[in-house]
Amino acid sequence: MTATGAPPRLAATPLQRYLWQLDRDGGRVASAVRGLRLTGTVDTDRLVAAIGEVSAAFEVLRRNGAEPSLARAQAAGGSQPDRDADCVARLHADRARPVDLGRDPLVRFHLVHSGPDQAVLALAGHPLAVDVRSIYLLLGAVMQAYFGRFRTDQYPSFGAVAGLDPVGAESIRRSRAAWWSARLERWYRATGAAARSTESHPTRTDPAGPEPAADPVTVELPLPAERWDRVSAGGQAGNAASLAAIALVAWWLRTRSREPSRPPVFGSTLDLRDYLGLGPVVGPLTDGVPFEIDLTGFDRMTFRDLVRRAHAGLLDAVVHYLPYPDLIALGIRGGALTPPRVAALWDIGVNYCRLPPASAYTRGEQTLARRGLSIELFREAALARADQAVPDAGRAGVRMDLHVAESGADTALVVTFDPTHFDRDDVRRMLYDIDGVIDLVSADPDRAVTTLAEEDR
Repeated sequence: MTATGAPPRLAATPLQRYLWQLDRDGGRVASAVRGLRLTGTVDTDRLVAAIGEVSAAFEVLRRNGAEPSLARAQAAGGSQPDRDADCVARLHADRARPVDLGRDPLVRFHLVHSGPDQAVLALAGHPLAVDVRSIYLLLGAVMQAYFGRFRTDQYPSFGAVAGLDPVGAESIRRSRAAWWSARLERWYRATGAAARSTESHPTRTDPAGPEPAADPVTVELPLPAERWDRVSAGGQAGNAASLAAIALVAWWLRTRSREPSRPPVFGSTLDLRDYLGLGPVVGPLTDGVPFEIDLTGFDRMTFRDLVRRAHAGLLDAVVHYLPYPDLIALGIRGGALTPPRVAALWDIGVNYCRLPPASAYTRGEQTLARRGLSIELFREAALARADQAVPDAGRAGVRMDLHVAESGADTALVVTFDPTHFDRDDVRRMLYDIDGVIDLVSADPDRAVTTLAEEDR
């Protein structure tokens, strides 16, 4: 992707200015892609008109002056899996292609006919214009317009909220800056100690290592939806699906990894819509936030305790929230973070979607059935691959990215990682071990986590 000159009217928030600078300086700021599968009676002309209506309604989609585009295609292949694979490949290719931020569309709709009674409606969006939550909002808005139910006043204007200060008084900012400075320094010291104590086990490189990232590798742990729902329910806190995944990875890092002394620190996402109570605003309103899990007393901890600790760690970081660019600058000034790998202290990223959509809400829904149409998420797990948990993850140091995503009628834990930093066999072993304990913690969330490592499958 390329960016030249000054930001073309699209740097409205600190995060946007930061992303523009990264792109201008040669960093790869990737688009995100999500889609819907439409099965049944699809009026293509009406759907195209709905895309146009929604595109015209949101100014943020054309902040650089380029109108959203629409690509129409016919999926190749004879079988349904082949056609799905062709759709996924088309969408991945869109996300991977270079984008000139000064003139190219930042938002690209796709309409792929994947069968006689089936179509895929997808959207690829650059994070300077939209985030993943916005993509889902826009896809929903298109379907509202398709059924004649779209109302622009349902969506607050991005322009009205872009200039809001998420921190407030300067005294609050100073207090939070001091809190983060101390925390970053502590993480830096702990990470350095862990690296020195594990020199004979190079599962991870030194946090300041200059080696370039390799092409990412993705592995998945497929799970029947009811099985994952059971383990999620054991946590009883917030978005239990993501929290359960975080807790399971933290358990593995503490009990099975080659760096058990390293603190479990994660990079995650913070949706400013929820943080500031903004409502369903379409725009780039996802920021990054690092957080740690306090494992004090781990030997006496239950899985439910571990999920609660994960939740508490995330909430602690959110309570002390500073915009991600400010946090990075703070760490660089204090010496705890070193460019270009400024996120090295939280090199595991988690896509934390507080309100993830699910096809269960529309699959078989009676109103849609009467219209002869079914709407589902399209291959969410496949499209989530290589998404970045913090905006500049690929360039700045996040080396593993975790998603809990829908995979057909089931769920998948999707792990994308840099193979020069994490050993492939170790990552596969992590998923194997997690798979082995899921039923144990879902059956008894108050079981001691130290006993999970003793299980022999």
